[in-house]
Amino acid sequence: MTKENPYLLPNYCKPVHYDLELAPNIEAGTCKGQETILLNILQPTKEIKINVNEVTITEAKIGSKVVKVVYDKKMQTAKLAGTTLLQKGTVEISLKFESKIRDDLRGFYKSTYEVKDEKKIMATTQFEATDARRCFPCFDEPALKATFTVTLIIPKELTAISNMPIKEEKKEGANKRLVFEKSPIMSTYLLAFLIAEFEGITKKTKQGTQVGVWTTPGKKQHASFALDVAVKCLEYYESYFNIPYPLPKMDLIAIPDFESGAMENWGAVTYRERVLLYDPNNSSAAGKEQIAITVAHELAHQWFGNLVTMQWWNDLWLNEGFASWMEYKAVHHLFPEWEMWIQFYSEEQGGAFGLDGLETSHPIEVEVINPAEIDEIFDAVSYQKGASVIHMLEQYVGEEVFRKGLQQYLNQFKYANATTQDLWSALAKASGKPVQKIMDSWTKQVGYPLLTTKINGSTIEVAQERYFFSGRKKDATKWYLPLALTQDNKTTYTLIEKQKEIIPKAKGLTLVNKNQVGFYRIQYDTPLFNEQVKALQENKLDILDKIGLLANVYTVAEAGYGDLAQFLDLLEFIREENNYTLWGDVAGSIGQLQGMFAHTRFEDDLDTLTRWVFDSILKKMGWEEKKGEPHTDILLRITVLAMTGYSKEMSVQAEAKKRFQNYLKSKTLNPNLRGVVYSLSAWTGDAKIWEQLKQLHEEATLQEEKVRILGAMSMFQQKELLLKTLEFSLSPAVRPQDSPVAIARVARNPFGAELAWTYLQEHWTQYTKLYGSGGHMLGRIIQAVTAGFKTLEKSDEVELFFKKHPVPHAKRAIEQSLENIKINHQFITRHEKAIDSWLNIWKQQHTKRDRKIAGFCGGLAEYFNIDPTLMRLIYIVLTFLSMGTGILVYLIAWIIVPRNPKN
Repeated sequence: MTKENPYLLPNYCKPVHYDLELAPNIEAGTCKGQETILLNILQPTKEIKINVNEVTITEAKIGSKVVKVVYDKKMQTAKLAGTTLLQKGTVEISLKFESKIRDDLRGFYKSTYEVKDEKKIMATTQFEATDARRCFPCFDEPALKATFTVTLIIPKELTAISNMPIKEEKKEGANKRLVFEKSPIMSTYLLAFLIAEFEGITKKTKQGTQVGVWTTPGKKQHASFALDVAVKCLEYYESYFNIPYPLPKMDLIAIPDFESGAMENWGAVTYRERVLLYDPNNSSAAGKEQIAITVAHELAHQWFGNLVTMQWWNDLWLNEGFASWMEYKAVHHLFPEWEMWIQFYSEEQGGAFGLDGLETSHPIEVEVINPAEIDEIFDAVSYQKGASVIHMLEQYVGEEVFRKGLQQYLNQFKYANATTQDLWSALAKASGKPVQKIMDSWTKQVGYPLLTTKINGSTIEVAQERYFFSGRKKDATKWYLPLALTQDNKTTYTLIEKQKEIIPKAKGLTLVNKNQVGFYRIQYDTPLFNEQVKALQENKLDILDKIGLLANVYTVAEAGYGDLAQFLDLLEFIREENNYTLWGDVAGSIGQLQGMFAHTRFEDDLDTLTRWVFDSILKKMGWEEKKGEPHTDILLRITVLAMTGYSKEMSVQAEAKKRFQNYLKSKTLNPNLRGVVYSLSAWTGDAKIWEQLKQLHEEATLQEEKVRILGAMSMFQQKELLLKTLEFSLSPAVRPQDSPVAIARVARNPFGAELAWTYLQEHWTQYTKLYGSGGHMLGRIIQAVTAGFKTLEKSDEVELFFKKHPVPHAKRAIEQSLENIKINHQFITRHEKAIDSWLNIWKQQHTKRDRKIAGFCGGLAEYFNIDPTLMRLIYIVLTFLSMGTGILVYLIAWIIVPRNPKN
């Protein structure tokens, strides 16, 4: 990053070491501090600039001389203006200062917890990206690394945790002075200190690193799973990177109030409670998986981000993209039965496709200038697209070669800073491939390609263009694209370098983008598409290629490049599948159709279609877990019950109600079912159910349980109950970190979208007070509330509101919401007739089938002199027990039941 950025500090000095002492008054919310910073002066200067934001320097010295302090609020700096020219060499600056312990989850801030019904206050930190300067004066840029010796003066009954172990402890009256060991060289955003009553459990890795999980009192019994995962992850990463973890300890701390999911502070990683604490009696399988993923993500940062740090925030993806990719490697290593690399396609690639198909997306390497812009890029491009292109590159160069290149990169830049180009150089050296040429086209450009494939004799023509959700446009963007091509059961890579390429076509099945490793979409011509469908019907596709076929056909049609009927026709062939990720993807696509056409004449037909598509898998999964069933089946059951329940499957709704009422009496309900039981009970419920859920929320102690109850309270159909949920979400009963769950889910509720938007506008001051000081939470609230609208009038209304109420750190989020509204409008306009036509044909076909079966069952009932309903039930049972029997009965019905010419 060049020094032309006015927000960067001058380059005439660099910090070497901080001696930082803080004396916080936690109850009063204030902090007094002093520090001595050893500087290396690189060019003669009379002044020194340092970052401060809402911090008051009460005394400043350069060497032994007191100097004047001049603040620049806009640039978040203070100038220490001396009279003597400082020459090259080292000098110490000494500062005394005062700052606040904040209420907005940024910088040095307050969190609350209870011990025996007594409310307590924790002081904790969240410094990424540029909030260390809200706590103490510092050189608050990732490239300005230094070592730190931290001293905390705290009440003697409290405990403190920082990046390093405690070196010295002294009592000073009612307080104690804790001096922590000197840290390795690191960036300011990775510094952390936490003060509260902590308890925890510890365990050592094979290499002797002490790992601890720390909680507020009464919760350490839920720390065992995270501790086990953390120990194994550290051991795995040490082996994979071939670099020992460099600190003497690794603490993982559960924070009751926390804006992000977690933060990778070196040696003192902080987490929301629900992504660290696992209670087997109350936590779900999905929650358990999320804990493993989050722990693995943050520990990957100890190498990618902490040991080697990006030079500037335009390379944020070097931290987040790599950690998002490595988390899957680690969790797959620990839990291979969880099918993490299949889930990767939906969770990571799917999330990236969703944002990067917008015109308002941004490159992975994106120019950022000021702190507000930095906050905006903690998004699916930096995380999920970053992970996806890394996965693609690894598969192209080979896993071991890629690993070797990573090791070279980490060893070359450890305890220093690096850029994207430094990584490409190391991987090119290890692989002998043109890595920079390929990857620049993926990290420096916005978007991703749509590959149109066409058979031409004995060849396949592959043409690339940029994919837009808003439809085809003139765009000259070109990618250097590693194409995984499978023919004759052999997979090879072809590097696509032109807008159009011709590749040989072998006989038999051709798979473009085998196992969906490439970050691009595919549109097949008719012959190639028919090959895929035939292979799908004959069960000759691997699961990722089945998922990819469905996803490609849907997204190509979604944006108007193809025909939505193709996707709807494919649903016939996947009804007997049983893979969690496949059904999750199908649920997402059908759910989008249901959302787009909610409250229209298509709503009932789309619900009927959904019940039909999910009918077989619903019967297979049922409500009860089978002994020894896979983890992914537990997750699949929830998807199936939710999709059918919200689609008016009366038996599912009735069972959810029954289980909810039983739970109120017995307090016994499988935690894996609680979310769907609570939500479906709300969906069909009334004010009494709302009050019962509120009571459960008040009684819950596990954060995961509170969040899923709050989510369920957002699923009522009555607007007055949804309004009560929104009011409840801003009450003291709901932590600020969790409050956005309510307004986001009310906005997604087809009965609550308009209400959520009105509520956000009317309570704008309250939301900006909670989340307006920085970070990404307010931008995500804005997107959740507004991006689902479907009319141009709503687009104008949203745009006008944010012109009157600008949010600098959510500017990009607002632009993306406005684009999404227009895309939604286009979607309805583009597909309304096609949906109408397809549903009419589908209904006719299934009415004929049902009448044939009904006639056949009626005939048998008359012949055997039994009730026709009983005969129909026998047919259903036979179908369920044996698909072969069901097909046979259907064929007999087709032959012997007279056709009605009016059909």
